[in-house]
Amino acid sequence: MERTVSVGLPTEKDAVEWPLIRRLEAMGWTHLPALTEEGAPVGRDSLRDVVLAGRLRAALHRINTLDGQPWLDDHRISQAANAVHRPTATNLLGTMPDYEARKQRLAHLGAQLWLG
Repeated sequence: MERTVSVGLPTEKDAVEWPLIRRLEAMGWTHLPALTEEGAPVGRDSLRDVVLAGRLRAALHRINTLDGQPWLDDHRISQAANAVHRPTATNLLGTMPDYEARKQRLAHLGAQLWLG
């Protein structure tokens, strides 16, 4: 995809987004533009969709194989895709495994440090 570079102060896209995209491409990732040349969203219903559902489902089928054969049926693929689309955590830290146990441990450590 062609890109234009702003004259003057760098934009966030020039200073942050493009360098990250280039680094990810160097690591083997594929960059897809958000919009086609006609302005239609690529791989999503709208730009509000942050997950490319079709690519997610295809990847889940591709990586979940046993002896080269898929072992997840469409229902389980849908369950996994829905879990990505609708996380149950109310904050980002809540998505971490054992969040409550870690929070209590950190609070305990904090109390120990505070009390000496």
